[in-house]
Amino acid sequence: MPYRYVISALLLAPLLLAGCQTFVSAPRGFDEKAIRFGKPTEAEMVEVRTALNQNATERGMSPAQAANAFSRLGWERIVARRYDEAMPYLNRAWALAPDNPAVIAGLAMVRRYRDRDADAAIAELRRAIALRPDDPALRVHYGRMLADEGEDDAAIAAFLQALTLDPNTPNAHLALALLYQRKGDYRQALAHARIGHRTGEIPDPLWIRALEKKLAEES
Repeated sequence: MPYRYVISALLLAPLLLAGCQTFVSAPRGFDEKAIRFGKPTEAEMVEVRTALNQNATERGMSPAQAANAFSRLGWERIVARRYDEAMPYLNRAWALAPDNPAVIAGLAMVRRYRDRDADAAIAELRRAIALRPDDPALRVHYGRMLADEGEDDAAIAAFLQALTLDPNTPNAHLALALLYQRKGDYRQALAHARIGHRTGEIPDPLWIRALEKKLAEES
């Protein structure tokens, strides 16, 4: 991408996000629940989408741009574990772009870590991955969720798939080292811990030494 276009995008992004801070009106309960799992009427959804599209147009944005901006605002709050605050942004992003994998993944995170509905959350992440199978970040979210549910083999597979898509996927080696250690496979745990140490994911070498000692004891 030419440099001038990068600068233009960087200048435009704050304006898009600022515009999306202002919400349009929505049906009762729209902001509290994941509307994908709720029961809004078709008339309500048409009303909301129409208002959102008009709001985006007034700000010089396409529906896709507005959806991405809402999604980013939602994810900022997910990272801070402020799930209730994330929900209004994600709902509006979903209303504009119901097949956006990042939006679906965001809703999955809220369903799992706020609503404690692991089955629904995992199903949503699978849907997001099906829509964008080449995205390693989606595999990482999926792996973490599976690990939280104690499905270690499936979680390991997800992290390995992320590394296949991108060998530099952040924290994948750290996650694999932890999972292999939990399974008692210290050889694999050590292999991934060493890579993680080289990449800066694991700054403390003491864990590596502990794994080396454990592996030596088993030999």
